[in-house]
Amino acid sequence: MNNIAVAVSSLVVGAAVGAFVSYKVTKTKIERAAKEEVEEVREYYKNKYKKVIEEQEAQSEQTEAQPQEAEEVEEEKEYGVGPYVISPDEFGELYDYDPVTLILYADGILAYEDGVRVDDVDDVVGIESLNTFGRYDDDTVHVRNENMKCDYEILKDESRYSDLYENKSRQTEN
Repeated sequence: MNNIAVAVSSLVVGAAVGAFVSYKVTKTKIERAAKEEVEEVREYYKNKYKKVIEEQEAQSEQTEAQPQEAEEVEEEKEYGVGPYVISPDEFGELYDYDPVTLILYADGILAYEDGVRVDDVDDVVGIESLNTFGRYDDDTVHVRNENMKCDYEILKDESRYSDLYENKSRQTEN
């Protein structure tokens, strides 16, 4: 009977020691993995921060190279006078501004995605913004209009508006 009690108590003590050792080993592994994960995230955001700083420095150098143009855009941003060109990163960042896509066709017609022509280009996006393709992207310009609370994305299209929409309206009339 004494041997059975010793065997059972040895079994219980052995199980408890095994569980404790397993707990400690697992805890150490998880902590090490968590530390590595935190370091990876830190490194990622550190690199991202450096990249943002470099981009800002590059933009400030570009602004210094074109001071008059930058001052005009800043002045418009400051006073909210008319639409002004924004960077692709700024597009859609204001939650209360509606993002709208417009298309500039090869024949100079500016229209909404559904083909409806923009009546007053100067009031909506500013005529001068149509000359800024290539500043950030070759075939896209982003414009903010504070009066309309809209961010416009203007996409350049090589097709002609007249070929796409005026022919359809003639076919509908016949």
